[in-house]
Amino acid sequence: TQKEHETGQVQEVLEKEIHEAFETLPKEEIKNVIIAYEPIFSIGTGQVMSNQQIEQVVTSVKALLKDTYQVDLPVLYGGSINDNNFERLKEISNLDGFLIGGFSLQIEALQKLLP
Repeated sequence: TQKEHETGQVQEVLEKEIHEAFETLPKEEIKNVIIAYEPIFSIGTGQVMSNQQIEQVVTSVKALLKDTYQVDLPVLYGGSINDNNFERLKEISNLDGFLIGGFSLQIEALQKLLP
């Protein structure tokens, strides 16, 4: 949430959510998971975190996955992705892709951004 983001609780919340999601998942299935990080306050609002903030979250999620579950899973970012911020977000080096919501309905604009 915005409050968790502002009060520095993102790491704690994500760790809890990942552990809860994986606790009932058979260990042999964990390697098939794709993580999508989508801050609640960004969904459909136009509020997008800075590249540095996203990169920090992705780094910590990947470290948690490697240290706790011994896996290297892809991490996607979602949350108000559009033609105005797509190029900037593509610069995040440790990001494996995007979870595109409402912008996916704008076919012509999306096609211009994809190779």
